[in-house]
Amino acid sequence: MNSSYQLSTEFSPPLPTGVHHEEVFKPLSDGSPNPDDVLDLVDRFREDDAYARRIAENGLSFARQYLNVEVGMVYLRELLVAYKELFADMDDYMAKFGDTGNSTLFFQHAQNWQQAPWATL
Repeated sequence: MNSSYQLSTEFSPPLPTGVHHEEVFKPLSDGSPNPDDVLDLVDRFREDDAYARRIAENGLSFARQYLNVEVGMVYLRELLVAYKELFADMDDYMAKFGDTGNSTLFFQHAQNWQQAPWATL
């Protein structure tokens, strides 16, 4: 499958298809993504409202339990650290911003983020 169509599996193990989500753009026999399967999925959801509601409720329940601000901040930090490794001169640039590995500062930022008036999830 073309990697541009793959969903992230950073939250391991991957969520089971048919419980928390449905897979779309499943590969065709030649490996290219199949955009038409989205239409089939919409038809299935229309035909089986209980199934559609169960998928939605399970996905929302997972998100509320595991995809909170702290998890997002940790994921973003790890992503940025990995991205930084792509550039030899990034350490000098990042030094301008202070101690990026300071967990106290990180948790202060996470707490401020969580207390922001727009953070309603």
